[in-house]
Amino acid sequence: NPKVRAYCEEFPRIDEYVHGKRLRHVFSFWVDYGEGPAELIEVVARRSLVLNAAGDLEPERWSDKTEWATQNGFCCRYLVKGTGELKNAVLIENWAQILPHVQRGLARPNSELAQWILGAVRSREAHTLADLPRIFPAEDPQSLHEVLFVLLHAGRVRIDLTREPLNPALRLEAVHDA
Repeated sequence: NPKVRAYCEEFPRIDEYVHGKRLRHVFSFWVDYGEGPAELIEVVARRSLVLNAAGDLEPERWSDKTEWATQNGFCCRYLVKGTGELKNAVLIENWAQILPHVQRGLARPNSELAQWILGAVRSREAHTLADLPRIFPAEDPQSLHEVLFVLLHAGRVRIDLTREPLNPALRLEAVHDA
């Protein structure tokens, strides 16, 4: 999601009393979209869901977790493994690796290198991630990744992150402006 500005796994850690009972919990993800409250996401296995007072399935102590989140300025939701947004664990893992590069790239933009990389991808000189250090040998590989992943995040290039883990052989494709 290009709106994500910051992301952290296994955060925050809760060890507080809610409704007189101790709540010890760690959310799966903390996501900051840059506007509005950050979101806490809990990833649960279907078998760990329990019936609430209304007869609906939800994570154990979900009402306590959502109350804690609201009191602390967060919104929250849960995702069930193997459904919806979590069908593709490879995609999630790849973005978990890419987001730190995006954050660093956004913190120190390099528009000149971005144009060079975009030109190489558009001209098909750069077919894969591994081509970039060959085409730009004077550039730091870390900087190449940061700029490329900012371009990916901005929707200027495509990389299919759904099929295999992040690796140098992943193919690059330019997104053509309409």
